[in-house]
Amino acid sequence: LDETTQVFISLPQSRQAIESLMAQIPNASSADASEGVNEYREYLETVLKGNGRLGIPSGFTEFDDLIGGFQKRKVYFFGAVDKTGKSALLQNMLLFMAHQKIRVAYFSTEMGKMDITARLVNIEIGVSKRMLAEKRVTPDQLNSLQECLRRLERLPFTIDHDPLHRLSPDRLFSRATQLMGQQGFDLIMVDHLHDMVDFQVDSKGTKRPFVDRKSEVESVGRKLVDLAKQLNVPVLVACQLNGTKNDYSLKNPPNSHNLRYSRELSQIADCVTLIYRDKVHNP
Repeated sequence: LDETTQVFISLPQSRQAIESLMAQIPNASSADASEGVNEYREYLETVLKGNGRLGIPSGFTEFDDLIGGFQKRKVYFFGAVDKTGKSALLQNMLLFMAHQKIRVAYFSTEMGKMDITARLVNIEIGVSKRMLAEKRVTPDQLNSLQECLRRLERLPFTIDHDPLHRLSPDRLFSRATQLMGQQGFDLIMVDHLHDMVDFQVDSKGTKRPFVDRKSEVESVGRKLVDLAKQLNVPVLVACQLNGTKNDYSLKNPPNSHNLRYSRELSQIADCVTLIYRDKVHNP
């Protein structure tokens, strides 16, 4: 049956017809109940451990205590203006999680795999690409670098970046589903939302670009919410804020309405975290 189906039932046949229709409806309630019970068991186990957190830790204790960790089926936006550390924040959390044996799928729209690996090395041991280019590294640091690379190879994270195609929700879902089937993961990171693209599908199934960027960004946001629910994992997303770092101060910090292109993004996410660093915004 669908919305266009018309059903005409005479009164003497109504009970029999209803019973017949009910028999054709899948018994989803029992499956839903089982799913709910399993989720509650996970919740109960977490509470009994006594740490008060229901989700995956970020490595920042006060933040984890505030939000209870990153929970399944939820989306977390991290907003900042350019060059103020939103990618670095995600990458710090990536390293912490990976060292805790938490499997992370990191999708990058800008930085390539080598550049991200260089960032992770810098976070891990304090050796940057610039130091290497300027040959300002000691033999001990070079040894540490080799050991660091071996550690990174063993950590459970995947970096996905396609330099030839901009990331869309459809490609993200396809790649994430493939990774989930191949090796599994516990959390997705997307860096970043405002560099993603999307299309709308008309009644004939033809993909067309959105009329305006605002609608496109909102569509990307909603599909990221769907992704978290369908794959049953937390999704962490870096986002751009309107303006520049000079537009904000301690007296005028950013708020969720400053998310670029659309205030609706703050209503789409389960949690919005805004990054403000006074020494960067007002050096």
